[in-house]
Amino acid sequence: MLSTATALVLATRLAWGQAALPQLIRQVPDGAMEVPPIGDVIGTPVEPYDPFEPEGLIPRGPYKGRQVDTSVKRTIKVLTDEEAAGYGLPPGERYVANFLHADKWWIAHIPRGGVAEVIVQDEAAPGSLGHGQMRLQMKPDAPVTLVPQLVGSADKPVELFDFAWTAWGTPPKDYTGKISSLDFVKKTITGGLEQFIITYRMISLEQDLRIMRTGGKLNSCRQFKLQLSDAEKNRVLDRAIEFGDSKGMDEMFSLLTRSCVSELFYVIDTVLDDGHRPLHHKIFRHLPIAIPEYLKLRGLIKPGVEIQNMREEFPD
Repeated sequence: MLSTATALVLATRLAWGQAALPQLIRQVPDGAMEVPPIGDVIGTPVEPYDPFEPEGLIPRGPYKGRQVDTSVKRTIKVLTDEEAAGYGLPPGERYVANFLHADKWWIAHIPRGGVAEVIVQDEAAPGSLGHGQMRLQMKPDAPVTLVPQLVGSADKPVELFDFAWTAWGTPPKDYTGKISSLDFVKKTITGGLEQFIITYRMISLEQDLRIMRTGGKLNSCRQFKLQLSDAEKNRVLDRAIEFGDSKGMDEMFSLLTRSCVSELFYVIDTVLDDGHRPLHHKIFRHLPIAIPEYLKLRGLIKPGVEIQNMREEFPD
């Protein structure tokens, strides 16, 4: 049975002043995409396993050697043609491992040139300093196709059109903080002083609607649809994938040098500034609470750029 959020996503059409998107998540019809069992590909039966599960150890700082929860947070990885062949996938396409959807990990086929919209999201979560990330919507004829990452899985491929790219400060898996408590604020602040690692994630909209909640209620999240050319939109996604893949899970999160917002704006800046970033772009890109100001500084706030808050787009 579909969750309320899933059913809502399936029923929602996003109007952009032009043709509405097709349904945002759909099952790939039987036979449309055949992914043979891995045993058929390599010729030897195998037990179910995940070949892209990272070790997830914090490399330095007070939590050095502690493991993060890789069941929910991982950095993306671009597959080689050889790795794709292990799943029976044809060469020459772009496949990204560790894509999170429906609480499972998937291999995502992400078509080049398929981006329709790039949306900067400014989430306000009680008890935290906020979170910034990028939402991407694909063109109706360019869905992202997910195939199960777990070797031996019986799950069927799924197509979707709406997902997020995000950089997350990631603590050890046994580190907890109570929402809206001093402990939770402490978690946010200490994490900003290079005690946690940063993971570069890709998440389906359906999954994100479940993550972006406090006490069961969807957090407020302002959205800014960037007015970019088609080529710029696609370069932003290309750069985000390349950037995350290159970083792995060895970087430390810091509000001063490497935060969710700094990584977001680094990706945008490297596309829009053609590699010649002004000094103020390098300096002003770190704090989640200043996302609208950072957009203004770059000339990206224009009439019509701010669209519906996520709470209005997906009411409970």
